Amino acid sequence: LNKEEERIRHLNEESRKEAQGFRRKTEEEMAQRRLDDMKKLEQEKEKLRSEMEAQIAALEIKLQEDMIGRVMAAQESVRLELEQKMLVDMEAKLKEQVEKATMLASAKMASNINVDASAMQYMHEEQKRKTSTHSNPQQYEENTE
Repeated sequence: LNKEEERIRHLNEESRKEAQGFRRKTEEEMAQRRLDDMKKLEQEKEKLRSEMEAQIAALEIKLQEDMIGRVMAAQESVRLELEQKMLVDMEAKLKEQVEKATMLASAKMASNINVDASAMQYMHEEQKRKTSTHSNPQQYEENTE
């Protein structure tokens, strides 16, 4: 019976050692799997980080392009407004110049008409005097006095 107990103890001891070895091996395998899983997760994390950084960079570029487009559109709008204002100012100046030129032309025409009328009146009076001298010498002397 002692031998049998000894053999059972020995078998139990071997079983326990085997179980410990198996448990140790299983724990090592589990630790290695966890380590592998953590490495995979870290790689996935880095991959996602890289993708996000690329997306952020693309969005920043798009945003800058949009902002540049808006600035250019605003500049064009301001340029067109300035051109419009310049055209309105030029139109007003031209109207003013046309009005001045019209007034000057009208004044000159009136002056020319007055000069022409004065000249015609003078010529008429001269003609009248000449005619009167031939027909009436006494009147000519009175006119010349």
